[in-house]
Amino acid sequence: MVQALKDQTIRLAGFMMPLGVNGKQTHFLLSAVPRSCFFHPPGGPSSAVEVHADKGIEMGYDLIVVEGRFELVERSEGGILYQLREARVVTKG
Repeated sequence: MVQALKDQTIRLAGFMMPLGVNGKQTHFLLSAVPRSCFFHPPGGPSSAVEVHADKGIEMGYDLIVVEGRFELVERSEGGILYQLREARVVTKG
């Protein structure tokens, strides 16, 4: 079922796990559940998506909905399974 989403524009709701220190994030993890520890994504790799945004997205810890092009990661040293490219915020909770 996930294979059918490859290269499609999709929307995902989740919680930002920033990967940088800037107020606006262009690269972060979107997790299905709020984070409880900065160093470990909750729920493991299958419940997080690596997000790449052309324009920075304001850092926050509330639920957000992002839209972008869904990609499957075939090889990842960091354990990432999914990516969202060209992402943008649709709504903030």
